[in-house]
Amino acid sequence: MSYCLVGCLVFWGVFSFAETDTLYLTWQGDPSTTMTIQWLEETKDKIPDLIEWKKMGQETWQESKTELSPSPNPALVLHRLELQHLVPDTLYQFRCRGKSEVYSFRTLSSPPNSLKCVIGGDVYHHQMAPVEKTCRQAALQEPDFVVLGGDIAYAISGGHASQERPERWRELLKTWSLTMRGVQNRMIPVLAAIGNHDTIGQFAQTSAQARWFLLFFPRPSGITSHLFCVGTFFSLWLLDSGHAQPVQGQQTAWLEETLQQYAHSLHKIAVYHVPAYPAIRRFDHPHSQILRKHWVPLFEKYHLNAAFEHHDHAYKRSFLLLKDRPSPNGVLYLGDGAWGVSNPRRPSFFRRPSYLQKVLAERHFIVAEFSKEGRSYTALDDQGRVLDRFSQEMIKKNI
Repeated sequence: MSYCLVGCLVFWGVFSFAETDTLYLTWQGDPSTTMTIQWLEETKDKIPDLIEWKKMGQETWQESKTELSPSPNPALVLHRLELQHLVPDTLYQFRCRGKSEVYSFRTLSSPPNSLKCVIGGDVYHHQMAPVEKTCRQAALQEPDFVVLGGDIAYAISGGHASQERPERWRELLKTWSLTMRGVQNRMIPVLAAIGNHDTIGQFAQTSAQARWFLLFFPRPSGITSHLFCVGTFFSLWLLDSGHAQPVQGQQTAWLEETLQQYAHSLHKIAVYHVPAYPAIRRFDHPHSQILRKHWVPLFEKYHLNAAFEHHDHAYKRSFLLLKDRPSPNGVLYLGDGAWGVSNPRRPSFFRRPSYLQKVLAERHFIVAEFSKEGRSYTALDDQGRVLDRFSQEMIKKNI
């Protein structure tokens, strides 16, 4: 019997589901005109459900039926409804059939004058308590959306022979659904990049080993890398740092093609898991070297504004870097993934690497704000205390 099937049977035997207790929002299409509503359900009937929805203030509810996406566990299905043809910058309400609770969401403006997102990674590491604390603080920032940089549920614990633990996705999504809400019961959408603990085998695998991740964060392309755009105002590259796609080859070619295509986007950032400029691991770590060889030259060539890295369980902020050295025309690297880790890591180096401006052993998330005047990044801990700030004013050329 395969490890995956054993894990599924354990999941089926131990965990039960309350309908919609894993409800969360994400995007598959244009964030100004669509919204995707999802939840995982334990069911034998596999019957689509109904969502009632309307603009805030309207009296009449519209009805839409969910689609059922099979999961790797045959006893579980994901309910998915992508609402389309919505009005930009509009608050909508929705509720599930037979349920009294009313949720809301807001579509993004087109084009926006500003955007605020929360970015972090390495989420459900060991215990749920630190995850919940960080989530509640992140929700208090009232972001337009959240971006997670991999190792989300730690469903894969070890190496190539590790057993997948899909129950951890359910545990995380239940906490996420309860905590990541703003005023007016607004569900805050979430986007994600993949990490090694989201992939069976961790590195050098294919999409077949990332089925749970791709179930929860669907891609139109069916692969793990993805480009999320808000008009010409904001472009976000969600990259796979060698887990279900190789860094080199097709992914790098796609990265260059899209960086060139969106070169005139006002704000350009990338989110991925393994750091090119690590805070804790060695600078010459093979996975970091691959990123610096294939991606960093493209970031510099097409003037990426910031790259959010994770994996190391600490907070870091680099200098603006060009060819590994501080430069006013360089790229900013932020991270390194400590959303819900129980014990953030302390650097072991005697002297701080020359590429790093700040390193802290702190659980954190980063509030990234973008406007026509500039961009700012504020690192907060799980109690809402400011750990670090960095801002950039816009100049005539977007470099």
